[in-house]
Amino acid sequence: MPTGHPGAAPERTPRALVLCGDWGLDSCGVGSSEAAMVRGFVPEPEIVDPNGPRGESRRRIRQAARAGRPIVVVYPSESTVAHAGPMLVFMAAALARHSDLRVHLHEYRLYNELRRVLDLITTVGRARVVVSTQGEAAVLRASPGARLHRIAIDVIPPANAATPLETGPAAVSATATGVVGVFGFHRPDKGIQLTIDVLRELPPAFHQLHTLGLGWESAGWPADIRDRFTIVDKGPCATPDLPGPLSEWQLAVASFAIGATDGRNSLRSPLSHGIPTLTTVADPADLTLRPDHLVVVDDLASSVARAVEISGDEQERRDGAAYVHDFERRARAELCDALLGPPVRR
Repeated sequence: MPTGHPGAAPERTPRALVLCGDWGLDSCGVGSSEAAMVRGFVPEPEIVDPNGPRGESRRRIRQAARAGRPIVVVYPSESTVAHAGPMLVFMAAALARHSDLRVHLHEYRLYNELRRVLDLITTVGRARVVVSTQGEAAVLRASPGARLHRIAIDVIPPANAATPLETGPAAVSATATGVVGVFGFHRPDKGIQLTIDVLRELPPAFHQLHTLGLGWESAGWPADIRDRFTIVDKGPCATPDLPGPLSEWQLAVASFAIGATDGRNSLRSPLSHGIPTLTTVADPADLTLRPDHLVVVDDLASSVARAVEISGDEQERRDGAAYVHDFERRARAELCDALLGPPVRR
């Protein structure tokens, strides 16, 4: 059991200060993921929005540093990825030389801005950095800060707010609904080509495409897909309400231009609800989550046939949901230890 979770001694775990924009917002994957991570953690961390008044942010950082508390920088969230202002706050955290500085980087390979922020932080103070995949860790180790041996790197998948850890694995049904679902944000780095290929290969019993998340109104589905499928864009959904729309899906597709990884909650979310999900993988080391209801597409026809077969097997779907539930619980516990727990001597 990780230090700081119920049952541990709270007095041994200093209260962390976490710098994170969009904390707890369903419209930001990072903000919702970070808030999910700390559920049940003792003591509950102090949250500072780096978009807030800089003087107040620096004051709270200095107070935490003087008290020897962990200072956790989360980057990027939706509101910080394109703004330089919060970098000044991050620098204030790094300049607290005697602080216990930890950094949680999301999708490190996708943002050049991340590398600039990290280099600024690591050139002035030691840091413990958490990334989501082995591939990200390899890129990070080539950064100037890492080459100077100033940072320790942990590879831990982010928490997933859509996984119902508090209530146990979601209820699973093998009812044939004819619905294919796509979860998460529509972004260029995800792409939709795999989804299009799968839709074209599916048998006629599949007749609806449901999208759940932001940006899908601009997806640009081809004419043959629009003609065959009823496309229902459900938009964003509050996390507690996700079991409703997800229970309608018979299959899911998780399309990524650079391949699926453990860090992709748009893959993990339908899997956690027992939905057979098709995806592609570029580097097997980056995807250790391998439940039986995850179908990695090699040959398209056989992969789609396999996913359709699993969709009718209620026991296999239940077992898959339980497997993912355990994966999510372990990831959340490891994250809390790395980011919020006592310092680790290295």
